[in-house]
Amino acid sequence: MIKAEVHNFTLEDEDLIFDLAVHAQRPIPPNGRKDYTLTARNEAGMAEATFTILFTEPLSVESWLTENDLAGDPETIDSDADGINDLLEFATGSDPQQESPHPISFTLDEDGHYTVSYTRDLRTDDTTLTLQVSGDLIHRTNAASDQSGMVFKSAIAPAGTPVANVIFRSYAPIRGDQRYFRLISTL
Repeated sequence: MIKAEVHNFTLEDEDLIFDLAVHAQRPIPPNGRKDYTLTARNEAGMAEATFTILFTEPLSVESWLTENDLAGDPETIDSDADGINDLLEFATGSDPQQESPHPISFTLDEDGHYTVSYTRDLRTDDTTLTLQVSGDLIHRTNAASDQSGMVFKSAIAPAGTPVANVIFRSYAPIRGDQRYFRLISTL
């Protein structure tokens, strides 16, 4: 049985102010996930967002290393020699025993907006994944910060998998400037 409580949550923004008090107690769904739709309305209109709560046991680095017959420091070892250390393979849900494509993909649309995506295994709650943005490979900014020029767009895990596709997008066109992206994982 899962019990979730949110008490007197207040979000204040120029266009949105609301209080939320929720108490819920329900059995865990047989498939381990539950989809919800949140609808927000104000004088400017209405917006909807759908999100999924995934009920699963967390996966620790130690148990993952054991399951994959790996040893050593996952931050420094690359067991399959594909250029991605074992900790990043763990956090992104890729196979440490088999060469994997790089976990970051990006596109530049015709308007000059970058869209950057990467995978995230939602069971790996003992690691942090950080997408960094740089214009010169020297100074880096966390993509989730206001200074990055990026905005979080979504994190969606297809049915039947705990691995989500996380998407960031530049909020303004980037013309003539180069952008470099790096995904790092830390314990």
